[in-house]
Amino acid sequence: MDKWTKRSTIIGGTWGLLSGMIYAWMAFAAGFSGYGDVGALFKNIPIKWKIIFLPAYVTDIFSYLLGNSLIIIASLLGVYFFIMWCIGISIMFGVAIGISVAAVIKKKRGDKMTTNCIRLFVIIIFLFGIFCIVPSAYAGGTGILTFDVTPDAIVMGPAPEFHPKHIKVVTIKDGIEVPLFESDILKQEDIQVLVPVGTYKLYVQLQGHRTIWELDNEGSGYNVSSSSATVVPLWENTLLKDVFADAPWRTQTGSIPILVMVKDAAGIAGDYDLGNIEIYLDEDCDKDDNEIDDILLGMETKWNGVTVDGSYYNLYYPGDWYGITYLDPSEHDVSGEACFHVVIRDIGGWLDPDGDTHSHFNVTIASETLPTLPNWHAGDTHYHSSYTDNLVEFGFPVESTVEAGRAIGLDWNAITDHSFDIRDSKTTNPNHKFTALKHDVGSYSTGSYRLILGEEVSCYGHESLPLVPRGVVHFLIFGMEIFSNVGGTGLDFIPGSQDEKPEGGLTWNLEDVIDAVNSQGGVSYAAHPEGHRDASAAAFDRVPWITEDYDLVGYNGLQVWNMINNDNERDLGLEQWRRLLLNGRKDVFIAGGSDAHGDFSHTTTVIGPFDNAFGKVRTYIYSEEFTHDGILNALKNGHSIMSDGPLVIFNITNERGETAIIGDEITGYDLTLNIQWESTLEFGNVSHIYFILGVIGETEGEIDDYHLSPDSLSNSKVYTDLASKIPLMKNGYVRIHATTDKGHSVYTNPIWISSSALIISNVSITGITADSAIITWDTNGLSSSLVKYGTKSSNYTLQKYDLVNVTTHSIHLFGLLPDTTYYFVVNSTDQHGNSNQSNEYDFTTEILRIPLQAGWNLISLPLIPEDTSVDMVLSPIMGDYSIIWAYNASDTADHWKKYDPSAPFGNDLINIEPGKGYWIMMISDDTLPISGTVSESTDINLKTGWNLIGYNSLDNQPIDDALSSITGNYSIVWVYNASDTTDYWKKYDTLAPFGNDLEIMEPGNGYWIMMTTDDILEI
Repeated sequence: MDKWTKRSTIIGGTWGLLSGMIYAWMAFAAGFSGYGDVGALFKNIPIKWKIIFLPAYVTDIFSYLLGNSLIIIASLLGVYFFIMWCIGISIMFGVAIGISVAAVIKKKRGDKMTTNCIRLFVIIIFLFGIFCIVPSAYAGGTGILTFDVTPDAIVMGPAPEFHPKHIKVVTIKDGIEVPLFESDILKQEDIQVLVPVGTYKLYVQLQGHRTIWELDNEGSGYNVSSSSATVVPLWENTLLKDVFADAPWRTQTGSIPILVMVKDAAGIAGDYDLGNIEIYLDEDCDKDDNEIDDILLGMETKWNGVTVDGSYYNLYYPGDWYGITYLDPSEHDVSGEACFHVVIRDIGGWLDPDGDTHSHFNVTIASETLPTLPNWHAGDTHYHSSYTDNLVEFGFPVESTVEAGRAIGLDWNAITDHSFDIRDSKTTNPNHKFTALKHDVGSYSTGSYRLILGEEVSCYGHESLPLVPRGVVHFLIFGMEIFSNVGGTGLDFIPGSQDEKPEGGLTWNLEDVIDAVNSQGGVSYAAHPEGHRDASAAAFDRVPWITEDYDLVGYNGLQVWNMINNDNERDLGLEQWRRLLLNGRKDVFIAGGSDAHGDFSHTTTVIGPFDNAFGKVRTYIYSEEFTHDGILNALKNGHSIMSDGPLVIFNITNERGETAIIGDEITGYDLTLNIQWESTLEFGNVSHIYFILGVIGETEGEIDDYHLSPDSLSNSKVYTDLASKIPLMKNGYVRIHATTDKGHSVYTNPIWISSSALIISNVSITGITADSAIITWDTNGLSSSLVKYGTKSSNYTLQKYDLVNVTTHSIHLFGLLPDTTYYFVVNSTDQHGNSNQSNEYDFTTEILRIPLQAGWNLISLPLIPEDTSVDMVLSPIMGDYSIIWAYNASDTADHWKKYDPSAPFGNDLINIEPGKGYWIMMISDDTLPISGTVSESTDINLKTGWNLIGYNSLDNQPIDDALSSITGNYSIVWVYNASDTTDYWKKYDTLAPFGNDLEIMEPGNGYWIMMTTDDILEI
């Protein structure tokens, strides 16, 4: 290499190094200023500077061709690659140009290196011409549009606080708006854009604000002529306030309530002069701000001429105003999902810097209600009203919230404004703002739509290190209507402002907040416990919950589902909840909420694909009486599910007829599972229902046998063998997760199941007679046997017990009343004291029947008939008997009494009474049914000599036992058994026991007894 080439290489390389360094600095500055694509920015650099920095500009051309700014490359590949790209390529182009120039000077073209450098130089000149010289040829047809972001201090005084914003520039051609330029402005520096000659207007939206401002120079647009510079001021007061409209994302009430709101039209922001409100149907849903191609549906004029300023407001703070108008879509044949464009006209005049504003939202005009089942009520547990009002976010008025909730199909919602927002800053009374919120909640809550007063508290998470605050977590409180002087602070709410005003805010620890809520009778849930994981949360000292937070006791649940499309956060929360369930925590339940800050139709306060529209994530609660306390009780006890679509519920019934609903606990050995689901076409067919069983101390998993794929909108299913799915002697829970074919989900709280240590099964009744029955049952372990019984349901006055531990149980009941219904339960207790009792069973004894043979029969009545007359007692066998005799030992004048139905005029036997024996002559065989009551007195008076008696008992007894009260005072007893044709007479002789064949005294028989002296027989 000769000296000319060396010198040219050094000069070109140095030129490339310097220009590359300047380019790198400019690229970084442009990126951090938010000017967007670096290539687009460099297009506006004057041509002389492009020539001076030719190597760097060529680098920019290549960056532009790649379609990415160098800032993006740097973020992806690192700062070293960025420096290599900006500086290294510039040096390479500088060296190439130097060598090419040296070759031209020396006319040296022969060597390969020089040839390649010349070729590269030609390519550079060609690209330079395309991207620099050719556009310059058309410079005569362009002008400069300047976005004035920095106001003149002489005109405006001290500059107002800068707010990042998004701008969109459109050109107007034949009444049609054509987008030209769109960018974020993140730094307070003026921007110049080279644009073709024409008329322009801007749409501007502040970061985090709902309002889209239309800047069109009072309707005439901003005209750009050849080689002119047109200035568009972006610092006017307009941009410090919000003017917008919003409506619920669905309506099932037949009309759409549309909220129109002006926010912060006071102080430096200036007033806002309301004109007409124009409501358009945006048929193509392009969401542009040009209403020319939209269809005007309605115009609200009642607020025309209202000036909202610091002296006029209908919300808590001056300069805040709202109104509600209604649109009936049926009047315009609008149905299904529709896009709306609302234009709020400003009539402030040509000296007023304000302009018209635009709002866009989608509304589903529903043909069906939200899925519903009896006593299940849909609500939103996490919602911010207009009392949430800070530099970052604000909510909507309470009145409009109720109107939107009704339209959506909700039955209730909680108002959970930030603890750092509800502390008053307008008066010296720190409770003033909260009292105003409480009044609004009480005023707009009705019997058909309930509002629950709550709060989202900022508090320190559980200390992982002693005396070292961990950061701020958020905590939801419900039922604050009666809170007073919380923790002795004089406040009617719980303070918490560390994440908003760390310099002086009072912030409590999570444990103290839980204690305060319980002492005041409230209900509490963790707010989005797995949230606060991004950089913006860290900036506010906000942190997610950790295991130590979850493991605290005293709170009631976890709002794990927060917003739509936030599945990862939801699933992380569910994992922690499952851990608590498997640890036996029966006091922590789950719920869903939107975390909407107003946000009726779409999200405006969160970044990313999430959707926190009011009521899209819902909590259904079960309450037979739809009251304020009913809602709180359901949240406290887990009688709830969370869903973004269908409603899926279940209950469990045991063998005693007890039913547990979601959130309850049940015990039993015979469990029936009842599942019911309800959806609509809007949310899709229920496609899968997963029934999940968890065993405490072990794990949880799906019961495969119960997996349903119904592919239907509505139905139910019953399983009768749930007990068999639960491990013996284990406690656990069951819950449901269900999905639809349109991607919606349901998660239920659990029903807890306590498996009895002793399971009773196969209860049966056999051997039923007029006075006895046999009760049998099985248990799964060795245990005793007990039958408790009685003649009234649930009133067991009698019992029979067997202490022997067995698994097959049998108890024989004797002495029962004939023709009587008995109610009983069986009970078993094992050797460890574990006891279980069955549900109630019943049986009816048979009627007492005395068999009679043709010929003589000796009988007695063990019961007292209601009517003891002979003809009534013997009426069932009328015609089958001829005569009946009785022997009265006390009547010495006439021992024998008779009743002859064929000669009634001579009868002296009038009644048949218990305790006496009777001879009856049967014409043919028959059976005498006896019904009545047991005699209260069993004493029988006996005289010396023969006595004919009856046996006053329903139980068989050995004769010695039955006659024990007259032992020694009788000598012989005879009974006549008509059925024993070989030996009718049986005897019991006290003096010759070896020849006795009468051993048992039985009910229904009559007995002759020889008394040696008078006595009284007590049976």
